[in-house]
Amino acid sequence: EISGSDGPTESELTDDEKEAKVKARCDKLLNNITLSVFNYVRRGLFEADKLTVATLLTLKILVNDGKVDADEVEFLVNGGSSIDPGNMGPLQEWMPESIWAKVKALETLPRFKGFGD
Repeated sequence: EISGSDGPTESELTDDEKEAKVKARCDKLLNNITLSVFNYVRRGLFEADKLTVATLLTLKILVNDGKVDADEVEFLVNGGSSIDPGNMGPLQEWMPESIWAKVKALETLPRFKGFGD
């Protein structure tokens, strides 16, 4: 024990307080390791590729934290196109068929159900 410390000693902490302390340290470690890895990788990239890598890393972090749905990120990164997009109706006057197929493919995600109707 360090003399003159301000807080309670480790033996005086409750289990919940110990767990919160460990979680806070783990979160801090994770953030520091993530930043270190990003900086290490960034040094080896061309300037044009740095934004792409930063975006992919950010999306992966958001998926791991449960803030963004993995299927939506997959669609955003890889895109998609419906094999049979169906009738465009009045949209054919201004929207290319290739875009309509992508709009219809977007409807496969629960959040975008009925988007192209």
